[in-house]
Amino acid sequence: MKCWFGYLVAAIFGAISWVLLRIRVRISLRQQDRVYLCDDIKSPFVLGVFSPRIYIPSGLDSEALQHVLAHENAHIHRRDHLWKPLGYLLLSIHWFNPLVWLSFFLCSRDMELRCDEAV
Repeated sequence: MKCWFGYLVAAIFGAISWVLLRIRVRISLRQQDRVYLCDDIKSPFVLGVFSPRIYIPSGLDSEALQHVLAHENAHIHRRDHLWKPLGYLLLSIHWFNPLVWLSFFLCSRDMELRCDEAV
């Protein structure tokens, strides 16, 4: 029963985080095909599994914007928007295993470094 409690807590936390993020970006301006400008975020990210969208904070200059878009498009190209939720699902199932936590954080870091290298 204890294992299910941990899974339930992690699943509820993930669902609440996703809903709060969706509420935060609901007032976004469409800039390009799947690029949205949002005032309520501090860093760019990709959101969505089936139709991923890139959300960028307002106030970026054109050079920084090009690099950010290249980085976020690399995430989409490498399908990180699919792998990260899958990793979180595995983490929520095996929440009691410290090696799964370590693997999740290292995988997330490697995703970022891979996309930085691609840009």
